[in-house]
Amino acid sequence: MTREVELSLSQLVPAAVIRSGMQRVFLNRLRRAQKRVRSVVVISPWITAVTDGPCAFTSLVELLKARRIPGYFFTRPPESAAHRKAVGLLRTCPSAELLYNENIHAKVYACTAPSPFSFALLGSANLTANSLSLYEIGLLVLGVGPGAAIVDDLANFGLRHLRTRPESDVVKQIDSRSLRNDP
Repeated sequence: MTREVELSLSQLVPAAVIRSGMQRVFLNRLRRAQKRVRSVVVISPWITAVTDGPCAFTSLVELLKARRIPGYFFTRPPESAAHRKAVGLLRTCPSAELLYNENIHAKVYACTAPSPFSFALLGSANLTANSLSLYEIGLLVLGVGPGAAIVDDLANFGLRHLRTRPESDVVKQIDSRSLRNDP
């Protein structure tokens, strides 16, 4: 029998509440860790291609391309022009995998990397331009100590759970030739 919730009050998890700017926080931390990043996992029902500012979606895609970082994007099938534009940008990124699942509601942004560079954000913000002007909240978990297991669990929600759902559709795979060869 698996436990639905495991709590341990004896372990302190390094975390912080993010009251605004989840996308900015994610990109800034990712830029600092970029040479050490193993993968990026983004789960967001809606994605739009913000092209300017400190948290531009285009900056994330360009970083994945330039550093040859595998990026896994889980979203709903696009219905709006803005969502289709973002998906189109992801299709140009050789190191990105794109998966559609119409039941996605979670918003997770995770960076897997050696400690202390891994982190994850779990919150209310979609990866959209509109979320930049809304009152959003998130929890930043640092991948150190007991936080590392939580970061792994959040990344694996996409990598091991959503990818195996029968309603999930991988619409673009990573071109393995595009990935870096360093350890």
